[in-house]
Amino acid sequence: MAISTQTVSQSLVANYPDVWMSNHSSILFFLAKSVYQERAQRPTSSTSSCWSSPTEPRHSV
Repeated sequence: MAISTQTVSQSLVANYPDVWMSNHSSILFFLAKSVYQERAQRPTSSTSSCWSSPTEPRHSV
């Protein structure tokens, strides 16, 4: 029995609205951070001067 992600998300919103609302900002932050990392790795000629992030992000923990 296959369950689509749309059905799962609808059931989550219907059953846990406050959990969804509390995590909504973190989801938006994650999306914004992923877009920022994409632009930092492959900057275009128009935005390369705007971003002051290093070309090689440090992954050392």
